[in-house]
Amino acid sequence: MANSIIKCGNCLGKITENSYIIECTKCELWFHLKCTNLQRVEFNDIVKKIKKNGQNSWVCNVCTESEVRDMTFHVGNEENSGNKTIESLFRHEFNSFKREIQKVLSEMIVEYNELQQKFNQQKEINNEFNLRISTLEQQNVENIKNLQNNLSKNLIINGIPKQEQNVEDITKKLIKVINADIKIGEFEAERINKSPIRKFETIRIKCINNDVKVRFFRCKEKI
Repeated sequence: MANSIIKCGNCLGKITENSYIIECTKCELWFHLKCTNLQRVEFNDIVKKIKKNGQNSWVCNVCTESEVRDMTFHVGNEENSGNKTIESLFRHEFNSFKREIQKVLSEMIVEYNELQQKFNQQKEINNEFNLRISTLEQQNVENIKNLQNNLSKNLIINGIPKQEQNVEDITKKLIKVINADIKIGEFEAERINKSPIRKFETIRIKCINNDVKVRFFRCKEKI
């Protein structure tokens, strides 16, 4: 090496015997230690092995990358035919899976349509039921109003001496006594209690309207 100029395979700088250098076993170029990816400890281990058995296994980065590219290309050629087989198997499995999904979706659609039909039927039943409830509520309100109206037109008169006379005749006499402006046909009278023991009885007078009742009340102080 003393009689020839050797340049670093990386930086093209001069290689000297006093430099920390190492030779690539592939391209047989020499490299400065600083131009490699070796640590000082790794470099010392390689030097020890070379001195011990004369074997050097170090390969520079350029040769290492070249080996990787060659290996990838080789494997790629071998796997090219295998890829077609894998693709074919994948398509087969995918199509099978797709058919299963379509079948499940079809069944779900049928089930959904059946549920939708049942829902619509139940909705019609509920609407009819609600309509009936609304009608009954309206009827109940009207009945309550009629009952309240009828009750508001009634007069209860207690302490009437018990008589064998017709209740309407008794009421007519009462109207005459209190001088009420009530005409025949504007009221109906009935006995409420018919106990044979009691000496007095109660009469309910049903007025045809509230105006008749008011005319009765105007004369109540005379009773």
